[in-house]
Amino acid sequence: MGKFKSLVGYLVYLIILGNVIIVGLKHQNSLYKQSSITYDLIDYYKFQILFPLIIGALLAIPSIFKNFLKQGDWKFNWVRFIVLGLPTLYFAIIPYLFIIHVISIKFPFLKQMMGGYFGHSTTTLMTIIGLAAGYFVMTSFEKQSNNESVYSTYLN
Repeated sequence: MGKFKSLVGYLVYLIILGNVIIVGLKHQNSLYKQSSITYDLIDYYKFQILFPLIIGALLAIPSIFKNFLKQGDWKFNWVRFIVLGLPTLYFAIIPYLFIIHVISIKFPFLKQMMGGYFGHSTTTLMTIIGLAAGYFVMTSFEKQSNNESVYSTYLN
């Protein structure tokens, strides 16, 4: 019966995740249409940058749920966060900070992220980095028993 519960849980998760993606893409499309009328692309670009972060965080839900079921204390895996989460979060956020005029184009690696070396459109790269950033940041929180090291689950 445990396998059936797990199967149903994953199917419900998949349906919810799929609906969030569909609703998000429809909203992104409506923002694009609105921006083509008003010539104001800021809301469209903000959503295009932040939506992958949200989806990446949602992709971490099964891992977070498994952690909730474990016995032990909540820990923050600093190694995972510093090595994986922080760089991807940096690359995911700098285009957003540029769009809201917090940083200039001279900020480190912003030119590459905005298309300087990868062509005129880098939406695929920004999407992949956003997904990874959301996932890595959310999975940096984990529950561990008192005798287990925080570093033992580094790549798990």
